Amino acid sequence: MNPTDIIALFALLFSVASVLVAIFSWREAQKANQNTLHNTKTFFDGHIASARDKISTINKDILLCSMDLSDEKNKKIVEGLEQLRRATQEQYLTAFNQACNAYLHNRLDKKVFLDEYKDDIERLYKDKIYADLLKKESTNYSALKEFIRQEGILSV
Repeated sequence: MNPTDIIALFALLFSVASVLVAIFSWREAQKANQNTLHNTKTFFDGHIASARDKISTINKDILLCSMDLSDEKNKKIVEGLEQLRRATQEQYLTAFNQACNAYLHNRLDKKVFLDEYKDDIERLYKDKIYADLLKKESTNYSALKEFIRQEGILSV
């Protein structure tokens, strides 16, 4: 073997090794991306579920306190709970808005997101309370509104 053949052999081996490293790096990046998508989805799932649970608990408490509105103390409790419910409803919309923002910027798996949340978002928009909040110009749920528009749920 002459020196040129040796250099060519080393160049070939180096090229093959570089390709293998690139493939390995690409596969690891794909795995990391999948983990990121899963972790992001899990994060939003938690926020949405938490707000949904809080609203349910508050509604139950309002119902219990509303049974005797002749009591002034119960009236004040119901007023406070209604304010808390409105704030929690806005938190619920904000969680969906953040999830839609991630969806629109390809940080969530679109198929999984649509399968899990499109119907929920459609119900939100049809619910008078949430529809009123979404239609207010003073509130900013731009990603949620854009998702609704893009997916043809309803006109916003």
